[in-house]
Amino acid sequence: MSSNGTQINPITNARVDKWEMSVRKFAHYGLFAIGGVIIYGMLHHVQIKHNILIAIFLGLLLACIDEIHQFFSANRGPRLFDVGLDSLGVVSGVLLAHFCTKIMNQFKKGKKFYDKLQKNHCRENCKSD
Repeated sequence: MSSNGTQINPITNARVDKWEMSVRKFAHYGLFAIGGVIIYGMLHHVQIKHNILIAIFLGLLLACIDEIHQFFSANRGPRLFDVGLDSLGVVSGVLLAHFCTKIMNQFKKGKKFYDKLQKNHCRENCKSD
């Protein structure tokens, strides 16, 4: 890295600003996290067993395919670091979707329990005249 904050891309020998590189990496992480949420949501909707593991596997496969694609693109190349970052995004998205689904299910169960409790309470204590 030079003193003005730029790096040399080892594949293209082009100068890349460190902020531009950081934004690109964060964007990849975010897009793969969104992909993880979508993959988990689809698998959860069709009620497939082991949907967390399958969603992570499919996301990892997609990250690998993305890097293989970059091998054939001009001025780009595959990097193991990028596969790791994309995979981390997928895992984060899948886990976020899983925990959000669990929380929503608990709220639904809680509301059903509260409605049932209220109905029983009214049946026992409310008198219709």
